[in-house]
Amino acid sequence: MSDAPLDPDGPSATSRAASTGGVDWRAAEERLARLADALHGRRRDEAELLRRRAARLAARPAAAPAGNERAYLAFRRGEDRIAIAMEALREAVRPRSVLPLPGVPPHIRGVVLNRGEVVPVVEAGWFLDPDLVQAEAPALLLVVEAGGTRFALAADLLDEVRSLDPSAGGAAMHASGRLPPFVVGLAGDLLNIVDLDLLATDARFRVQEEVGG
Repeated sequence: MSDAPLDPDGPSATSRAASTGGVDWRAAEERLARLADALHGRRRDEAELLRRRAARLAARPAAAPAGNERAYLAFRRGEDRIAIAMEALREAVRPRSVLPLPGVPPHIRGVVLNRGEVVPVVEAGWFLDPDLVQAEAPALLLVVEAGGTRFALAADLLDEVRSLDPSAGGAAMHASGRLPPFVVGLAGDLLNIVDLDLLATDARFRVQEEVGG
């Protein structure tokens, strides 16, 4: 039930961006390159795609972006496109197995053993559309820490690291009640910018209670 880590160096590569308030594109490039290397040999097509994206990131300007922009990792799960702050990401793993649990809410797919710790696997898309339940097993798990909780997000494909302003595009949607509180922004390509700390405090989240943590 343990996982195969794709980013063994953990979150340290993004710490420089957090300290400067800007996006450290070199660090983002290095993280994606490590993910690509870890995938090499098992999923060559996906590894090559990540390498190309890492090369594009290397060409980004080094200057800190204006406003409230931060580095976000965009990924796909089913039809949902979600972006999370890079600083919350601990590692990406390819799950060997996810142990289902009886009687848990539909947003908890089960648990995995990650570095000796039982970690709940969360379907973030359920919070966007509770009527949609993903039947397919995730191809990847993104292990994150938020709200004092470590959990894994089910994912199918890593898209790219993007510089995003989490306050852009969400105000009108929130006012209309069309976005949950933890979706703090909406990019023009229907990318949901998710604040994981807010997600972890959602009254429906309760992963630690449900898995006995």
